[in-house]
Amino acid sequence: MMNNHEVILKDTVKEMTRVLKNQPELSITSSNPLSVNCYRWPHGPLHETIAPMDQHVIIAHFGNMQTVERRTGHQVVRDTIREGTITTIPRGSSSRWDMSGTVDVIHFYIPNQTFNDLLLQVDAPLTELLFRTAYFDDTTAKIISAIHDTLSDNNRITHLLCEHLMLALVLQLIQNHSPVKAHVQQANYFLSPRVLKNSLEILDSSPIGEVTIQALAAEQGMSSAHFCRAFKNSTGLTPYGWLKQRVMERAFLQLQSTNKQVSEIALESGYNSQNAFTSAFRKMTGLTPSQWRKKSHAAK
Repeated sequence: MMNNHEVILKDTVKEMTRVLKNQPELSITSSNPLSVNCYRWPHGPLHETIAPMDQHVIIAHFGNMQTVERRTGHQVVRDTIREGTITTIPRGSSSRWDMSGTVDVIHFYIPNQTFNDLLLQVDAPLTELLFRTAYFDDTTAKIISAIHDTLSDNNRITHLLCEHLMLALVLQLIQNHSPVKAHVQQANYFLSPRVLKNSLEILDSSPIGEVTIQALAAEQGMSSAHFCRAFKNSTGLTPYGWLKQRVMERAFLQLQSTNKQVSEIALESGYNSQNAFTSAFRKMTGLTPSQWRKKSHAAK
């Protein structure tokens, strides 16, 4: 890999726009604590050398199969991209790319500082992201798809989910697409009763969408990665899972004991529309909010 002190690193978005010769179909540069940005970027044939860029690029492939060739120095890799495969372009690397057809892809751009911070959080030595070309990793591809869908929905209730998924994505990259995967620790951490009580109180009392995993972890003097693992070990749920359950419990109470419109309850519950709230409610109960309210009143 090139020494990053000897080359000028291109702005990642500008360089990808140059070589792909179009704009992303969907650009989501969210204010998540990890500063990981997402782009839905279908494009046509590619016959370009991508210059060294200032962020790590992770590409999840969807849609039709397509042959791709990547030349990095004297190394030539030919493979077939298909659904469930990913491609990685480590920060500061440069390769020649050739593919003749159209592809549907999601790009994720990860700052080097974010990658290094998470390496430290899981007690792994600093390392580089590995080169991958059309590498089958269905787990990573599904995480990327879930993040894309969550960001697209933009419900306040799912901000925690998005942060958790982004954390999971970077940890997945460390474990499976870096040389230090064997060093990543999977210890069974638990939160003390005092720390758990304090964390749940913060989650329960904070305005929906404003609390972050990073803030919860910092409050307890922990890293985000260790906090998430310890929280789930202690409660059986992720922070998002716990918050969603608590929000639905409050929604049940309002449906049962007030005359509030479902649309009003939806907004108070952190959903940007009644349809989004109804969909989440039905997944949890098997009923729409109106059906649940009617059934609840009939049971009195």
